[in-house]
Amino acid sequence: MKNVLKIRELRLENGLTQKDIAKALNKSVVCIGDWERGRTQPGIEDLIALANYFECSIDYLVNREDDFGNVNVSGRSSEDLTENEHRLLEQFRLVPEARQRTVLDMVEGLAESSVAAGGKKRA
Repeated sequence: MKNVLKIRELRLENGLTQKDIAKALNKSVVCIGDWERGRTQPGIEDLIALANYFECSIDYLVNREDDFGNVNVSGRSSEDLTENEHRLLEQFRLVPEARQRTVLDMVEGLAESSVAAGGKKRA
């Protein structure tokens, strides 16, 4: 089972032990260790308890949200972006919100014409 949780990272950032978390959540140290290693996954009640304990969202806890609150539903993280994608995102964020729709329409039009011309669509 792939480990997708940030329990260990959050625990270490906060100077906590597995025993500290186990005690707070009324779980065994072995259980916390298994979650950290991806051997088992917590149920929804435990995810809620962990999110409350670390004062973060469940999305952040399961690596669907970055440090800035951006939710990742595509399975790609910001580390997967190319240099050009990073630059595009940085520039887009500088555009006033009222004009961002225009920029999106332009980019979508370019992408559609590229795909129609036989260009590759990136996942």
